Amino acid sequence: MKKTLLLFIVLSFLVFTNRAQTITDVQGNVYNTVTIGTQLWIKENLRTGKYNDGTPIAYPGTNDVLWQTNTNGAYSWYQHDSITYSVVFGALYNWNAVSPTTNGGKNICPFNWHVPTHDDWTTLERNVCTSGTCVTDFPFDLTTVGYRGTTEGNKLKDVGTSYWNSPNAGTNSSMFTGLPACKRDNLGAFSATPGNFGFWWSLRR
Repeated sequence: MKKTLLLFIVLSFLVFTNRAQTITDVQGNVYNTVTIGTQLWIKENLRTGKYNDGTPIAYPGTNDVLWQTNTNGAYSWYQHDSITYSVVFGALYNWNAVSPTTNGGKNICPFNWHVPTHDDWTTLERNVCTSGTCVTDFPFDLTTVGYRGTTEGNKLKDVGTSYWNSPNAGTNSSMFTGLPACKRDNLGAFSATPGNFGFWWSLRR
């Protein structure tokens, strides 16, 4: 995935090893977790400003040029407003903050956790899929594009209209609690409004 792609929030992931209810990042932020199938997911978006080794992640603030030219990893708050958006929606990270190949081998997630891979996401999709075509709807490949499945997305979305705009068909039956935290693109623009879309990064494998 190239750095020119849109810049999304990060949701951290760990293959299931225990049933911990919370996880804490290097800055002391505490996140709730949820077990889905054989996987353990953090059910909140990351809001750390440091890699898990304590190294600060660049914060360009309102300087769009610094955001555009960043090559080692950067984060932002929606509309630069951490007070309103940090706790609920988390931070927005560029690809360079997410990928170990661009951030010097660092990990943005809490210790022993990692950014979900394509296969991790596919496993999640199959875990919430109940149709007879789950295998073909959600293949373990890097070539399938476009919309897939039927109601799996609703099972991952938070319910109601506190965060999602109406109408919201989300049932959150998986307890994944996906939220519509918008995005900051590679030019520095906030090109979606909270309430309409949720975006998550994915490593290839």
